[in-house]
Amino acid sequence: MGKIYPQLVVRPNNMKSNMEKIIAIAREGGMEVTGVGKGFRCIPECCRAMVDAGCINIGGARVGDLKKLKERYPEIETLLTRIPMISEADEVVAWADISLVSEEETLEALNKAALNQGKTHKVILMKDIGDRREGFFQKEKMVETGVKVESEMKGLRLHGVGTNFGCYGSVCPTWDKLTELVECAEAIEERIGRKLDIISSGGTQTLTLVPTKEIPDRVNNIRVGIASITKAAYTWHDDIEGRLDTFRLRAEIVELKDKPTMPYGKLGAAALNETRKYEDLGIRKRAIVAIGRQDIGEDKDSIIPVDENIRIWGSSSDHTILDLENCDKEYKLGDYVEFNINYVACMHLTMSADVNILIEE
Repeated sequence: MGKIYPQLVVRPNNMKSNMEKIIAIAREGGMEVTGVGKGFRCIPECCRAMVDAGCINIGGARVGDLKKLKERYPEIETLLTRIPMISEADEVVAWADISLVSEEETLEALNKAALNQGKTHKVILMKDIGDRREGFFQKEKMVETGVKVESEMKGLRLHGVGTNFGCYGSVCPTWDKLTELVECAEAIEERIGRKLDIISSGGTQTLTLVPTKEIPDRVNNIRVGIASITKAAYTWHDDIEGRLDTFRLRAEIVELKDKPTMPYGKLGAAALNETRKYEDLGIRKRAIVAIGRQDIGEDKDSIIPVDENIRIWGSSSDHTILDLENCDKEYKLGDYVEFNINYVACMHLTMSADVNILIEE
């Protein structure tokens, strides 16, 4: 019998249901949805579910993930959400139908690769309108680059313009910011003599502007990932009504003992140089499960026990300590404990070669 745990249970039907709800919100704002799969490494079954729900294409941050998706579902249009490296231009053109670009030299490399492969590669020029991650800073430079793509780079299709919010600089989408993006698009359109196909906003939090009608009509695409996986607590306080858990983590109990809650001895830093505070609750029934920060990241809320009577004491790199004292269920050594996971944990778990992925229909 092979190794079973840690195990990530994946339910694509729940992903489809979640994306249908997200798409319904986006359509109220006049937008189509690019389903972003980078939070789960573009698991093909989940990406298929996103497309079946109505996403126009799938975005991923790693070319290898898009390759895996294309090999399984070649008909799905793919978008590279991380701006390309020049060194990977050939692979980008081979496996991504669209890429987000912010450097002229990168565009030239993609153009060369597309011509060599006999393809037309779509590009979206990114504008930095405040978040200070990727994107052209000067509008004039962006417009000139757009004109150059249209007139000189025969291997590329100038597909549109885009921007990001809340990725580095914590900047939120607003009517004014999105209008600035639209103005960039229209300045390019005036120079090239045609409408761009797409004006794209990322990410999920742009959806919060739909109820208040704060999205300009020309913005016709939103790139969404996190809301399909988990409650986006930092974006809005309420979960999307009816959202289902697509991912569940199962971790095996490797130690089960009654132990004191207070450490004993001179205290310093804990694992990964963390300073912790401890609460003396006496002797408690404790379990250690074989999962740790290497697998789930450093967010203290990365995993949430499905059994509401379980309390998480903390994690080191490879172990997580649980309090089972108040549980109605009689857990045994070798049993698994099930957790809901947030976006951070989902990224880590799907990147780990030690986590087994189980697709449930």
